[in-house]
Order: sequence, then C-alpha cells, then structure tokens
Amino acid sequence: MKYRLVFVSLIAASLAACAPPAPPTEPVAWFDPPDLLADEKAYVVSIATTTVPMSPEELRAFLVDQGSLLVFMEPVGSIAPPVGQTAIEGVWPDEGARRRLIQQDGHQLLERSLKNETSDFRYQAFGFTSGIGRGVDHIYADWSLTPVEGGTQFDWTYRLAPKHALARIVVRRTRDNALQPFMQGTLDRMTLAAQATKSGPVTTD
Repeated sequence: MKYRLVFVSLIAASLAACAPPAPPTEPVAWFDPPDLLADEKAYVVSIATTTVPMSPEELRAFLVDQGSLLVFMEPVGSIAPPVGQTAIEGVWPDEGARRRLIQQDGHQLLERSLKNETSDFRYQAFGFTSGIGRGVDHIYADWSLTPVEGGTQFDWTYRLAPKHALARIVVRRTRDNALQPFMQGTLDRMTLAAQATKSGPVTTD
C-alpha cells in the first residue's frame, strides 16, 4: 500500500508539472459533447454561494444586462477567465444554445446550455484546449437561485469529470487552489455590483 501511494503521488505530480499547451491558432470546431456521468459522486464538486438583494427574476435580468457572470471573472492561478464568446447555435443562455469561449490566455472551450429556467440554469463545458483538458473530460455546472430573507441565495456548482483515477488527484488540487477561489471571487464581485444597483446612485447636497 505504501509503494502504491508513492507511485500515485509521483504520477499526479508529473501530470501537474507538465508544461502548459500552446493556445490554438484556429477556432475550435464543435463536436459532440461527452456524456454526463450517471453517478454524480464520480465528479469532483466545487460550490460557491452568495446572497443577492434581488428576486430570482431581478437577478437573472441583472446578469443578462451585465453580460452574465463573465464580466465579474478574474484570473486565479491556472484559471483564466473568458474574454470573448462566439455563438455556434442558438442564443445563449436559451436551452440547446452552443457557444465557444475565448479565454484570457488564448485558450478555448465549448459550452452548451442544458436547461434555462429562472431559478435553475444548467450547462456543460468541454473541449478545453488549456492544461485543464489533460485531466478534465467535461464540467457539468448549474446556477440555483433560491428566494431567502433579504433576497436570493445564488449557488453556483461546478462538477468536474476527471479523465481517470490519477487525474482526480490533480483535479482536486486545482479545485482547492484555483477554481474555488475563482468561483467565489466571481460571485462576490457580482454581489457588490448588484448591491450598488439596488442602492442607486450616491447623491450629495
């Protein structure tokens, strides 16, 4: 058992230490997305949450007006935020819509909208050209908006599907060191912007 743990740790370290791939020079073509995992326990899960002083309907309208969560994203560690998007089919975030995202470091990924209801938005990300694609097959994500005292609780969940058992170790580290703070920071900045909108402009006598 001791030698097996050492072996697994060495393989995981090797995966993490691989030089990052170069960004593609051409747009990534759409392809059939991977199947979602039947057992959600097989995913590595990351959850960020906040409470926004708006109803679910107001919050979704605010996000559409702002340009979704993308405008509130900032880089953390190996996570580079999207800075551009190209529609492939439909209008995002309508159910069935498809798009390509361009990240700050030049890498790309593909997304498809799986469900688009006011309080339940679900989507899948895959086709990563960045280093995360070495260990992650796809991400199954959702927004859950629940009315609570003081507004709406916004839970943002990422479910990362490791490509194999050894990749799971690296994926967990990426979640803890970069993805979780990336997600929570995004929601925190969004919440501050929403609060400022509800408060209205500051006036002086």
